[in-house]
This record gives sequence, structure tokens and C-alpha cells, in this order.
Amino acid sequence: FNLGLMYRYGLGIKKDFKQAFDWFKKSANGNIALDINGCKIDKPGIVEAQFNLAQLYHHGFGTEIDLTNAMIWYEKAAKNNMKEAQFNLAKLILEGNSFDYNFEQAAKYYELAANQGLVEAQFNLAQLYHYGPSFFQNYKKAYEWYKKSSNQGFKESTFNLGLMNQYGRGVTQNHISARKYYHQIESNNIPETYVNLGFIYHYGLGTPVDAKKAKHYFEKAAKFNFAEADYHLGLIYRDGRGVIVDTKLAESFFQKAEKNGVFEAKEILKRIALREPDDINLYEVR
Repeated sequence: FNLGLMYRYGLGIKKDFKQAFDWFKKSANGNIALDINGCKIDKPGIVEAQFNLAQLYHHGFGTEIDLTNAMIWYEKAAKNNMKEAQFNLAKLILEGNSFDYNFEQAAKYYELAANQGLVEAQFNLAQLYHYGPSFFQNYKKAYEWYKKSSNQGFKESTFNLGLMNQYGRGVTQNHISARKYYHQIESNNIPETYVNLGFIYHYGLGTPVDAKKAKHYFEKAAKFNFAEADYHLGLIYRDGRGVIVDTKLAESFFQKAEKNGVFEAKEILKRIALREPDDINLYEVR
């Protein structure tokens, strides 16, 4: 196993994926020993070799890409409780590239890895509960797993906690908590965060209306070509919300929004009276 690592990463010798593949294969095929009571005796390197061999098959290092063998070896390592193997196996199962697609089995492996603290598995499991098929969807469990991965600093999970508080999914609707979560990650350049903060301050969701802050966040979102941000900047300049009325600038924002499919912007450009929507479409990130 150690020779395999040395050849794979060039540790003290020239990097050679073919040699790494051969050494990992020899080590991975070893049997885990049992004591006289039938309990496993750790043999260092066997599980790690299984995982490394799976990776080489997966990515075609030192051998041809072979997803079937990659999954076989990920499964062996996963059954030996390696969380990274459990995670990779779940991903490949959901992609359906080799083994038969099996949603429940993939979720099981994600949960095994998530319970060992693997933050990416916690997030992916939350996504399955949040956006998965109706028979599996469970907002409360999604919220719990987002919370666990957010506590480990996973910013996409923090965003989704804000989103679920905003919609009242898996938790009582709470605009104040939603705003708190969005602000925690506003420096991480998740554009959906900016447009959702813009909505919160524009419409006064859990906070007084603040036209200046709404404009600030819509401008940040508009840099990522969010049509709804352009549309709302058009409203701000058309109506003079915290700014001097500028009909030409408003029209330019409405034109951008129209090109990106915002129907209300098209109607404004036709000089048809507009009533702002009561039901705000918040953006979701996956």
C-alpha cells in the first residue's frame, strides 16, 4: 500500500500511476484477518488501498477508466466504513453510469458518510431530502442535515437554511432568521444570496423596508446577470426609491430584464400599469 502511495504521489520516487495501480491492487486484494473470536483485526492499508484503487479506475490513472470496477472497489471500502468511499459510491449510483440506479441505496451511503461527519455527504443528503422525489422528500430532515453541515462551515448549507426559513420548509417561517443566515455568507459570492437579500429589504420581509440596502444587494446580484435584480433596479429608479428618479436608467434595467424573460419588465416597457407581485419568487441554489 505504501509503495502505491509513493508511486501515486511521487513521494521520494518518480510518479508512476501504473506502478501505483499495480501495488494498490495487490494490497486491496488482501483479506482482513479475524481473531479466534471472529473479530476483525486491523491490517493497515487494505481499506485505503481499496479506495485508492477505486479512484484510479474512476479517473483512469494507470489504467483505463472503468466505472464498474471503480464502484466494486468503492463498495468494498464503503463496507469497511470509509466515509470517502461511501460518498463517492453514492454519487456514482445516482449518476447511473455503471450500477443500476438505486436512489435509496445512494441515500443510505450518503447517510453512512454523513453520520461520520463528512460535510459534503451531509450537504448532499440534505439536498436529497430537500429536492428529492416525493416519496423521499422530508423538509425537516433536510433542515437538520443543512444545520449540521452549516455548523462545519459549509456555506451552501447556510444559504439553504436561509431559504428554508424564508419559505417555512422544515421549520416555522421566519424572515428574521432567513436574513441572519444570508448575511452570514454574503461575503462568499453566492449570487442567490444577494438577490434574496434584495427582496427582503425591498419588500420589508421581517425588517423595515430599506431602499438603500435593497439597491445595494440588487446591484450585486445584477453583476451575475440576475434578471429579477435588473427588474427591481428598474423599479427603484422608476419610482425614486432612495434615489433620484431616472427614467432612462430605469428603462435600461427593464430592457435587460425583458431580454432575460421577466414578463413584468416587458409590460412596463409597453407602458402598461404594473402592480408589484405579492408572491415573491426567491431563488434557490443547488
